[in-house]
Amino acid sequence: MSKKKQLILVLFVLVAAHFVYSYDDYGFNQPFYKINIDNNLLKKSSLSKNNLPKKTQVPKDDKTDKVKTTPPKTAPEGITNSEQTLLDLINGARADVGAAPLKFDMNVVKVARLKGQDMVDNNYFSHTSPTYGSPFDMLSQFNISYRTAGENIAGNSSINGAYQSWMNSSGHRQNIENDSYNYTGLGIINGSRYGKIFVQIFIGR
Repeated sequence: MSKKKQLILVLFVLVAAHFVYSYDDYGFNQPFYKINIDNNLLKKSSLSKNNLPKKTQVPKDDKTDKVKTTPPKTAPEGITNSEQTLLDLINGARADVGAAPLKFDMNVVKVARLKGQDMVDNNYFSHTSPTYGSPFDMLSQFNISYRTAGENIAGNSSINGAYQSWMNSSGHRQNIENDSYNYTGLGIINGSRYGKIFVQIFIGR
């Protein structure tokens, strides 16, 4: 193969990789871009109640995760301090661009945690779950209504590292700063080769 063809092949691989994932000093992360969906077109949940978890457990906080930021607000009932810390960082970034703060929706939190646990249990890193399908499939299965939705995922050892990796990626940052979203769910699950799996699901109503 000529040097010219080799150079073209390398450039093609690099460009293709840019659109698939990003890997930087902050860890492995991947955005799922927003999409507008007419809820009238969504089918009812195909997941029977018998297949749903009986109770969503609140993950335990990892006290070793130190984030260089202002002290987080007191986490509401059912939300871990780690989840509240990450939301505070995200809402700070939204405030910088004039976007309204996101509020927790506990049903979306449940979905985000399930997605993160599924990624750890089944050892994959993707927006498409072998168990639940796409983020939009999951929202539909759990009967969560929305006009627009998106998802950010990351594998990282710390909250600040995951946040910085999202903010340094145009796709993730676009989701974070998108003013059409007003509710969110966060799941921070210990495990995987990255240390932790971070899932944020955004919805707009």
